[in-house]
Amino acid sequence: MKSSAALLNTTLVDLGFPTYDDFMIEALRSELSARRTVMKQMNVGPVSPILGTQLQLKNSLAIAFDSIDHLIKLRSGLQNQETFLVELDMQLNRVALNSGVRAAHLGDSGRSLGVIGEEIARVSRQVGAEVVTLNREVKNLSSSLKLTTFNISLALLQSEMSDDFVTKQAAAQLSEAEQLSQFGSSAKSICELLDRCSKQSVEQALLGMEQLSSTLGSFDYFLQSLTKILLTIQFAYVTGKTQAARVEGGDAFSRLLSDLRDVSNSARAELSQLGLQVRDVSLKVDQWRQGDIGSM
Repeated sequence: MKSSAALLNTTLVDLGFPTYDDFMIEALRSELSARRTVMKQMNVGPVSPILGTQLQLKNSLAIAFDSIDHLIKLRSGLQNQETFLVELDMQLNRVALNSGVRAAHLGDSGRSLGVIGEEIARVSRQVGAEVVTLNREVKNLSSSLKLTTFNISLALLQSEMSDDFVTKQAAAQLSEAEQLSQFGSSAKSICELLDRCSKQSVEQALLGMEQLSSTLGSFDYFLQSLTKILLTIQFAYVTGKTQAARVEGGDAFSRLLSDLRDVSNSARAELSQLGLQVRDVSLKVDQWRQGDIGSM
């Protein structure tokens, strides 16, 4: 069993799933999505006597489920972003260190450049602190995304199970004695149990949406904060280039500043794209919370 578990975990990691839970969530979502696609193509769907709030709940869950791709896309982007943020911090540290060394080599004539180097080092420390915070927010957000994805999928599955069971029981018209003999309980009791399970999953999905909404807000704030800090690098670049042009031997320092500008521009572009994704998902989550699911 231990060898099998180790092989399973290794295989899942090779397939891109860090944990079995990650695989479970994706497997459930993919299965439901594939089945719903086939049913839409065949223009079939469960026929059920369920009306009113239960039908409204099921339709709302279906709408939320069909929008889960927004969450999946953001999760994928966040996983790539973690690596990018670490590399950004390392690149800024390298440029800050090298600019200080270059300024020192220029002696008295490089004092003004030394001030620029100190400013770059200060900005680098700020970025480093923000990257630590953002990495924490990435983990929180990824956890919220997984929870919300799973609970929406689970609630939809349980709702459809209840729907299917009620439909079949209505068609079979079994007596209570036959129900007890076949199921060990009455159809009514089983339906009530399925209903409670579905509602519990909906409640968990709503809690996940609340947490996701809060985390998205925090994440967006830190993205904006880091972007503002990176904008100060542009000022350091312009000032530093002007000073380096006036100093003999300042070409090497000027090239470092160009590297710094390129790193900053690349980081700002990446953060801008991530910010758009975060705000898009925030809007979608707010629509879910304010829609029919939130009123159940």
